[in-house]
Amino acid sequence: MKRSETVTAILLMLLAAVLLPIMDACSKLLTDRYETAQIIWVRYVVHVAVMTPFMLRAYGRAAFRPPHFAGQVARGLLMVAMALFYIEALSLIPMATAISIVFIFPFLVTASAPLVLGERVGIWRRAAVLFGLSGALLVVRPGGVEAWGAVLAFGATLAYTAYILLTRKLSGTTPAPVMLYFIGLVGMVVVAVVQPFVWQPVLMRDVPVFIGIGLMAAIIHLCVILAYSKAEASLIAPFTYFQIVGNVILGLVLFDDFPDALTWVGIGVIVTSGLLIVWRERAGGR
Repeated sequence: MKRSETVTAILLMLLAAVLLPIMDACSKLLTDRYETAQIIWVRYVVHVAVMTPFMLRAYGRAAFRPPHFAGQVARGLLMVAMALFYIEALSLIPMATAISIVFIFPFLVTASAPLVLGERVGIWRRAAVLFGLSGALLVVRPGGVEAWGAVLAFGATLAYTAYILLTRKLSGTTPAPVMLYFIGLVGMVVVAVVQPFVWQPVLMRDVPVFIGIGLMAAIIHLCVILAYSKAEASLIAPFTYFQIVGNVILGLVLFDDFPDALTWVGIGVIVTSGLLIVWRERAGGR
């Protein structure tokens, strides 16, 4: 692996980690005027419109007919559920709290791996899972956040965990860009069904925000695809935690939300535990 490629991969992941909180903040702003399903659908439409020319040039019609079609559709549906739960949670709880709850997913994936994937989980990973979940309890504590918002964020976490497990099962059967692009297609088609019931006329001042969300989603996916093609997953995965920093800053600036002391402790525990899992995954060569 060339050093230049590693640096490029890290920079790409950092760019994605910077854009994701901005996309979250834009989505949170729009929830005051539009239904979550409308926000997600426009994001998918712009994402697919931007990605389609690149995908047709690289993969042709195979981008629309990936192997294990049912499994790929299931992945798309899980991501739709994740987006619906997460954006709805953003409308109710601070951005930093929402993203911290979502970052429980590495622990759930690790805990589920023996049953779902038949992977062996050693004592280090088990300890990291328990440690990480204790951090989650500090973030989602009685009276600490709006209960329904925390439930929705945890629903997003469960959907994303199932998505990761299914992706692992299907890995190697389909090129990663096709898998990511097909998620957008599935989301666009599925969420379109409810648009007649939720659609609100888009104000002119919100048009750039809607388009920006879709463009950022496309750029984020491209950054992640390119990053993982240039460096090992265990090397660049820790940089995803920069999302938490962005969520905290934007939450404070735009919504006057700032985590209290216990939430900060919980975030620290979650990040530490996640990094420990990444380290053990790298040490184990997985």
